[in-house]
Amino acid sequence: MRFANKMYGNMLLVFSPYVEKVEMGDIFEIVDEGAHKGRGLIVQVLDFLLPESADVSSFEFIDWELRETISKAAEAERDLPIVEDLARSFQVAVAQVIAEREARGGKVSEWKRWLPTPGSLVNPLSADEFKEILENLIRRSPKDMKLPIGCELASKLDLEISVDDYFKGHLAIFGMTRSGKSSFAVNLIASAVELDPPGRFILFDIREEYAPVLKKKYKDLVLIRKATEYFDSRLFSKERIAKYLGIGETKTGMAVAEEVHLRIQEGTLVNSGGNVVFDAIRDAVSGLSRIGSAAAKLVERADLQGKVATLAKYSQGSEDIIEDVRRNPIIVITHPERDITDLQRSAAIVLESILEHAFQTKGNEFACQLVFEEAHYYVPETNTPRFGDPSGTEVRSKLIEALSQAGGYNVGVTLICQRPAYVSKSALSQCNTLINFRVKTQGDKDQLASASEHMTPTLLGTISGLPNHQFVLTGLASPAHFPLIVVNDPKIFTAKAGKTASEVLTKMATETTPGTDSVLAGKIKTKREKSKRR
Repeated sequence: MRFANKMYGNMLLVFSPYVEKVEMGDIFEIVDEGAHKGRGLIVQVLDFLLPESADVSSFEFIDWELRETISKAAEAERDLPIVEDLARSFQVAVAQVIAEREARGGKVSEWKRWLPTPGSLVNPLSADEFKEILENLIRRSPKDMKLPIGCELASKLDLEISVDDYFKGHLAIFGMTRSGKSSFAVNLIASAVELDPPGRFILFDIREEYAPVLKKKYKDLVLIRKATEYFDSRLFSKERIAKYLGIGETKTGMAVAEEVHLRIQEGTLVNSGGNVVFDAIRDAVSGLSRIGSAAAKLVERADLQGKVATLAKYSQGSEDIIEDVRRNPIIVITHPERDITDLQRSAAIVLESILEHAFQTKGNEFACQLVFEEAHYYVPETNTPRFGDPSGTEVRSKLIEALSQAGGYNVGVTLICQRPAYVSKSALSQCNTLINFRVKTQGDKDQLASASEHMTPTLLGTISGLPNHQFVLTGLASPAHFPLIVVNDPKIFTAKAGKTASEVLTKMATETTPGTDSVLAGKIKTKREKSKRR
């Protein structure tokens, strides 16, 4: 078996004049018989640029010598089937160069740039042979705490990432719905909790997908908090109160916010019975010249009174996130009403508290990982859909600050999202470890390419075709110097729908409770009986 080839960076464009099936993830050793005689490159197939049945004469990204040969053959014969026959005799793939091996003694080292002579001998490697090679290339430190993440696709070698590398950098996990990203995230957190000593996590869980499964499995190790339990005095500047009450920064709105702020500072927002003194607030603002009447009407609004009552409750004190993390390996912050704006406010306050503590202690007394599910809710890209108020609640600026500064202080951030295109480039570019499950949309792939030097066109092509629970790992926390294709075997799953659509549809159609359901069930039964009689 012999290959022709061209080198592009650390990718090898391989022209294979044989028809045996080659699959993504297959490993070969290209043994040079020319200028580098006795040396071999270990390569892994990442993508196919040309399927067997394609028309090579119209293919853009191809070796010009091969293209010219085919064109001349087609021109001389003036017969298209000749071109098709030639196309079927070649398989064109892209392989990443993983390592170099000397034939004598079989010594393996990281790849050094050299291009094998065209026509060099190519040997397929077995899983066991590649496993032995990979074990020599994987970075290992006996001092590091490790987290299992799955096995390498070709060799089935078990892989781990270093807790130190994970916590001193930031991680982004991307993938389409049902590709496996949430299952991976919850299993990574579970693995960290089972370490001795356990890892520490703060997880923002808007849809409560993580809280039930983690609490069920780890019980006393998991603390579930409502977002509002971390609201504290930092929420109570005049500007923040106005934003929270939704009354804007008009003169009228700010007059009301200033009165509420003053009473919070004085401790007079509620009376001895614990009720908000709305009459007193209304009387105070109604005396203002020009805007008094409008301000008084604003105070009487039911939605505003409900929010002021909530503020009054928060002003009595809040939970201490630093103490919570010290005592509990996993903090899951939720919001039962799915109020994303409250969750954003909570995240901003938590980030501010964590950053202040980390900077003050120089990262020597505290280490944790902040995990943001639906990361685009917190750090959205420009001109993409907005949820809640990421700028007004200050969570966007606080999170970008954490991504820029906190890694050196043992505070890491994990961003999880289906759509990379919806996550700010400023945030994504700070994530020095990427875990990419299947991503197909061109806009998402463009965002990854623009934010990370690891994301070559070939690698992005590979990500498009990944099956469920497989991902490409690159970056600081990866145990290898080249991208790894990892197979993840999750043991626990997030709490999404527990039944299939067909099971739910069957249940909906057969329910006999009074009302439309029973009527629908009767109609379906009648229709079936008529069909049988026919």
